[in-house]
Amino acid sequence: MNASRRPPLARVAALALLAGCLPLASAPAQDRGAENPCGAPKYSYEEEYGLFGSNGQRIYVLTESDSGQLITYEWSGKPVYLSCALCHGGDGRGTAFELDGERIEGPDITFASLRTAAPPYTLEGLKRAISAGVDPAGNPLSGQMPRWRMSAADLDDLICFIRNQP
Repeated sequence: MNASRRPPLARVAALALLAGCLPLASAPAQDRGAENPCGAPKYSYEEEYGLFGSNGQRIYVLTESDSGQLITYEWSGKPVYLSCALCHGGDGRGTAFELDGERIEGPDITFASLRTAAPPYTLEGLKRAISAGVDPAGNPLSGQMPRWRMSAADLDDLICFIRNQP
């Protein structure tokens, strides 16, 4: 499915706020350069990105890139608007819901959970899971997992966001 039809940004941002994907107020500036492998300098959400703390977070919540490059996906389900946060929750710990009578279950994708999977996910393994829908052992993931299409830079930003969640 091509994800080019999207609901208005204001509606998606409101839903993301309600789901806990966005902060209610700007986060204080923080030095993330030392512990953040993405090397982000001091920043505040509002000063630098508006609602989002990073391009990776924007992709995770809205399936949109700061670069304007189109992010699409292939999915076996009914054509709908999808995002990582819809299935995996704003905190990455997973959610479950029904869509046209089908139960959709998004697993926990916090980095702590991914590192303890059997076999554990590496960064390259996570890239393959997102883009090709296969686990670290090469087994296909559930058909409920979209196969995302995005630039290499956007994929790196998304993975960086996932890695740095508490």
